[in-house]
Amino acid sequence: MKGVMNLNYYFGRKRRIDYRYRLNKRTNEVIQVIKKYYNKPINKILDLGTADGLMLGKIKDHYPNTKCIGIEYSKELIDANKDKRIKIIQGDVQNISLSDNVFDIVIATAIIEHINNPDKLISEAYRVLKPNGLLILTTPVPFFEKISDLIGGIPKEVHQLTFNLVTLKKLLNKFGFKISLSKKFMLTPIGFPFENFIENFLNKIKLDLLLLNQLIVGEK
Repeated sequence: MKGVMNLNYYFGRKRRIDYRYRLNKRTNEVIQVIKKYYNKPINKILDLGTADGLMLGKIKDHYPNTKCIGIEYSKELIDANKDKRIKIIQGDVQNISLSDNVFDIVIATAIIEHINNPDKLISEAYRVLKPNGLLILTTPVPFFEKISDLIGGIPKEVHQLTFNLVTLKKLLNKFGFKISLSKKFMLTPIGFPFENFIENFLNKIKLDLLLLNQLIVGEK
């Protein structure tokens, strides 16, 4: 299937500092959002396009009593997961084989740009969320996505569509989500000291055009 990652991605996250940094940065953003915007007990979290489950495992560290489930299309990446605390189901995030209204949090980081039917991703996320549940989604800024393609950040053929925060808001609103947060983040692909302070300052003074990634949170 076009857009699906394979074991090269798994091994890349072991040897490439930019892959590891982006994973950790997105994970930290997700955890901060959960802590700030979801104050009820969390029974179940679903991670769409979970790959080898590294992010889901890091989230499990923070929420040890929460059932953490991932969906991943690539059997290779599922088999690469060694964390037995989480459960990964092979499947298509555009057609989730799980019941309605069962998850408190749905995570979709760096996945919407890989699929050919983003409407289905968002509608499925809405369906499986409980009332007042949160969808947390990230995707690259389109301009910096093009630069990443040129310098070999991610193989060009695995990304299909790009979005900005305006189109993401419209997409989530279309399926009934209320927007709790939308922002840009990630100043560099490899990180440096005091980056969070600088990012917050850039967002505050409306210079977020320098930031590489986007985050949006929708409440059901």
